[in-house]
Amino acid sequence: MSVPMHQEIGELSDENYKVILNNMGDPVFVKDEQSRLVLVNDAFCEVFGRPRNEIIGKTLAEDVLPEERDHFLKVDKQVISTGKESVVEESLTIRDGETRTISTRKTRFIDQNGGKFLVGVIRDVTEIKQAEALVRLNKYNEFLLSSAQILAQSNKNYKALLQELAKRVSLYLDAVCDISILNSELGTIVPEAVYCSDKAVMDVILKLFAQRTVKKGEGLVGSVIDEGKEILIKTVPDSMKVGPANIDSRIVPESIMYVPLKVERKTLGSLNLSRLSGQSAFNDFEIDQIRRLGEYLSLFIENVVLR
Repeated sequence: MSVPMHQEIGELSDENYKVILNNMGDPVFVKDEQSRLVLVNDAFCEVFGRPRNEIIGKTLAEDVLPEERDHFLKVDKQVISTGKESVVEESLTIRDGETRTISTRKTRFIDQNGGKFLVGVIRDVTEIKQAEALVRLNKYNEFLLSSAQILAQSNKNYKALLQELAKRVSLYLDAVCDISILNSELGTIVPEAVYCSDKAVMDVILKLFAQRTVKKGEGLVGSVIDEGKEILIKTVPDSMKVGPANIDSRIVPESIMYVPLKVERKTLGSLNLSRLSGQSAFNDFEIDQIRRLGEYLSLFIENVVLR
């Protein structure tokens, strides 16, 4: 008498599920409603450096940093209570060891008795992240070199060089870039170079600049030049997006960073980057890049514009 296929598969799974789990390279775990571990595979044990009998029934909260523990347990509760899957990239530091970057997927499982469990899979993405960071750093170094080469050209006037740099910065950071210089005699601020890859948006920005005159101390740019302090708003709140009734919605900023250009402690200009509607906020790596660019531009103003 032949055995039904679904029954054969069920028996096979029941007999070999531990072997299958333990041959998975990624750590797998199951927790109960109190975040206590009830099932783990060999890869999970290896990550935490503990045998299985020291893991089952515990949360392992004491094995990670307090801030990591609080985050892990918070996500556990959310998944258990809502049933909504969670996929997050996070840090994992075990027993004062090396901090790894992991991607954790957590889902809820309800058994036939109504018991709720959390099933999780961990993937170590540290090397991937390090490789991505290296590629990003190499691109940044190439960008800095090309920017320095632009500013080092002696066969162009400074306005042409600033415009070429503004274009390069805008394309590299995917943001509107304008480089404003203070006219010390008039006390007005002149946008010497402006670039946006979207021509229609560029035309709107240029028209807006042509219609208004900003003085030292006025608005964000005027404040940066007057006080010599950087302005960084990663995510512009809605209250700051309110402008003239006729302002074009395409130029409403989502994230802004204005860096003062200083020469001998005097602020003579500002490097202004803006990301518009639908774009992401500037991240920490990009913020550091923009600050570095500000230093380059300050040297350029000191050695070229003022001489």
